[in-house]
Amino acid sequence: MLARKSKDHAHPYGLEEAKDLVRHIQKPLAIFEYGDKEQAQNLMVGIHQTFDQEEGRQFLVGLALEPVVKGKKLEYNSVRNVFPKNFHDRIHWINQGKLLRADGKKEIEAIIDALRINPVDHITIDDLNDAAKILNNFENSKLSEEKLRELFPEQVEAAERTAEMLGGLKVVFESESSEGGTLGWYDPNDHSVHVVLPVVIC
Repeated sequence: MLARKSKDHAHPYGLEEAKDLVRHIQKPLAIFEYGDKEQAQNLMVGIHQTFDQEEGRQFLVGLALEPVVKGKKLEYNSVRNVFPKNFHDRIHWINQGKLLRADGKKEIEAIIDALRINPVDHITIDDLNDAAKILNNFENSKLSEEKLRELFPEQVEAAERTAEMLGGLKVVFESESSEGGTLGWYDPNDHSVHVVLPVVIC
């Protein structure tokens, strides 16, 4: 698929530029809705197109979520498109409320700042300021323990088994933690050890 998409005349790129794509898909800088957000999303990943890095051109990955093929819903997501694209359109996406998740705020803010210095015709300073304000106030949604157990039962059970094997540890879900992203802590009140274990989705 990459070999075919890399030759697209509208968004050409060298295959060597996408060599770390799998790693970057696991930790996208941002996720945007594409049409029905329950069916398709665009991932902004931290890969720059070499010759155009100063313009903020980064790779987008188009995902189809659990696509239906021949009447059967598949239990995985499908990569439908991979291409480099200037950041300009994503300014509009942010302002249109299409931002679903932002884990690379600093990287996105740096691109917005660069566009202030080197503006483009169809993006105004007001557009950039609005996008920066939305990004600054944006908070990623968190899944409750109940929802995590529903969506990822095997991963949650694996985390709990790991905690049990380590001896007397408790799995703490992200929405429960108020420790600011710490990996674990000791509670002197009941002498319990809390360990934050990531949910790994393969």
